[in-house]
Amino acid sequence: MQVVDSLGLVRTNNFLVVYLPASEKAMVFRVKSRANEGYEKLPYGPLPLTSGQTLYTFEGGTVTVPADGVFPARSYTPEALIWKPIVEGTWDTTDMWYLPPEWSERLFHLKLKLTPASLRTQLELPKGTKQVAFQRDKIILTVSSIFGWKWGEIEAVIFPGLHYGWQFANELNVNLYTYAEFTYAENIIEIPTVPQLIFDILTGKTPAHWVTLPCRTYEDKIKSALEKTYGFDGYKIYCPARREEAIRDYTETARKVKA
Repeated sequence: MQVVDSLGLVRTNNFLVVYLPASEKAMVFRVKSRANEGYEKLPYGPLPLTSGQTLYTFEGGTVTVPADGVFPARSYTPEALIWKPIVEGTWDTTDMWYLPPEWSERLFHLKLKLTPASLRTQLELPKGTKQVAFQRDKIILTVSSIFGWKWGEIEAVIFPGLHYGWQFANELNVNLYTYAEFTYAENIIEIPTVPQLIFDILTGKTPAHWVTLPCRTYEDKIKSALEKTYGFDGYKIYCPARREEAIRDYTETARKVKA
């Protein structure tokens, strides 16, 4: 059974699992429908870089953005950016993908594609928290590190109540005209509460699409946003051999889920 469609987005009446490594828990969603069915492409345009904005260079200095959306050679964003709305009327006028906690039935699942594909990208969750690390957090990795980022594309699920940060870098020695395109689903979701079903999903018996978000530090902001939106902060992951313990835990946790 195909859980995702040709766009890589979860089909109606299938399951989406979002795993947070720092908490060792996962949010499980059933996609009831897709509000933007057939209109999943969003040609955003240039990256949200503003003429005159100061970026850091890989060599240790600074450089100025020469024109809107143009990435200077050998530079990176010192702070994570937020996607400014390209249409009027969004709930948050500064963050296109932000949803308030009371919109708990909505969930954005998106895939970002960058042009040129050589552009680096990395997520901050929430904005301002570096979430990529190496060897038990011994080394915190940023988009300017020699590893710990993605080239040209990234997948994310946007929890309501949180602002995500997006870092970018141009490692080439030429200025780049940038372009960003999103493939996204505005999903109308519900959270499964049947313990056996949850166990089957999280142990792989029932097919689901998994997205692991970068999360080495379980910020209070993440936990608070999940609890405010959904009533709890996820189902704990168990191995298949611990079925009875898992069922008891899921039975108790499911009682917290907001109707």
